[in-house]
Amino acid sequence: MTTPAYGIVIQERTTAPLPVQSGDFSVIGLLLPADDANPAIFPLNTPVAFNSSDPTCLAAAGSGDLFNALTAINNQLAPWQSAATVVAVLVTRGGSLAATLAALVGNSGSQTGLYAFLRAGAATGFIPRLIGAPGYTGSQALGASAAVTAGGFGYTTAPSVTFSPSGATAHATVSGGAVTGIVMDSPGAYASGTTVTASLSGGGGTGAAVSVTLSAEANVLVAALPGVLNSLLATAIVGSAGDGVIANSIAWRQTMSSDRLVPSDAWVISPNTVSTPIYTDGVAEALGAQAAVDFQHAGVPGWSISGRQIQGILGLKNVYSFSLTDGATQGQQLLADQIAVIEPGAVASDTAIAASGYVWAGVWNASSDPRAWFVNKRRMKDYVNLALVKSIRVRLGVDNVTPHAVQAVLNDMVVLGSWLLSKQISLGFKVSFSPSENSPTELAQGRFVVDFANETPAPITQV
Repeated sequence: MTTPAYGIVIQERTTAPLPVQSGDFSVIGLLLPADDANPAIFPLNTPVAFNSSDPTCLAAAGSGDLFNALTAINNQLAPWQSAATVVAVLVTRGGSLAATLAALVGNSGSQTGLYAFLRAGAATGFIPRLIGAPGYTGSQALGASAAVTAGGFGYTTAPSVTFSPSGATAHATVSGGAVTGIVMDSPGAYASGTTVTASLSGGGGTGAAVSVTLSAEANVLVAALPGVLNSLLATAIVGSAGDGVIANSIAWRQTMSSDRLVPSDAWVISPNTVSTPIYTDGVAEALGAQAAVDFQHAGVPGWSISGRQIQGILGLKNVYSFSLTDGATQGQQLLADQIAVIEPGAVASDTAIAASGYVWAGVWNASSDPRAWFVNKRRMKDYVNLALVKSIRVRLGVDNVTPHAVQAVLNDMVVLGSWLLSKQISLGFKVSFSPSENSPTELAQGRFVVDFANETPAPITQV
């Protein structure tokens, strides 16, 4: 017996609401081919965490995509910010773009490529929540579809269908001695500019013919990203093909629908490790800019990078016409379809985006729901939800379901909502406990429902 039979027992109790805790939403995840990076520092398909300005890691990055991306990120850092935290996953570059993309996507079972980020928290202590694969999200393979143009006659069985070049596969259907349809088994993946034909053979008949139509498929890496992003509570900036054709960028944008994808057509002219400048898709610059904006707001991801100067670039690959007062310009057209751009400033233009420099424009993600369009709102929703998880988990199994314990949870939420208001990243919040949602049976099982409503302000887009 450790307590006195006759005396005083002192027990310290902590009943005050818990302080706000959330995660670091500014860790950048880079997914790239290894090129000449040092495998001892950057083993393949392994998440490696480091500071973007670490001289050892910069030297080990080689002279390829990783080094160029790190340079672009460091060029965007804010005053007093010495580095961004980066988690890199490198893969083997394939003999073709398709092979490289396959390596970048990787395998969910073995957690290679993109899926290696799912191991980053346990392996490195850092979870990347700003992800990019600079230069590899804009390409689109062409998928084939075939249709019967002449049914022919005399077919007793279905003829075989052969595509040239090979890739797509299909089988024919026959009725009444004629070929009546082509059922695609696989659309294949053809490079832009490829002419694809299909022929029929066998079946005992003659005269049937088919035509082939090619249509752009979604980029395989972009298609794979949302599932991983949802698991990480992350956002990815994805770059277009950068061919300067507005219609192509819009068609590419239409292949995606996720509030965690930020489409951009913002190709820049970047200095390279050799004397010849190169074109890059601006994704690394945007990642660095977002990490800098987060840094300027104490790590809270409630602000957009739109309107921010992009540093360290030599110019733009595609200069799209733009006016702050005229929607019938190329830049405005892209923005209207939720595609971010970089626009040049112009001293002699009153309606240019700025008087000088190169400015990022775009606050939207690729969601099809107007209520979820804004990048900063998606990131703040994740930030707030994680803060709620970290406060409530402290009480799980520790407190019993009593009016006092329920009120303690509500008080934690009030602290979070009040803090958001004080930081000017909330328009208002509401915390409530609804008796109609909490039956005695559920309460007896240790379960109850509370409501936390919060509205993150959107960036100013139109005045």
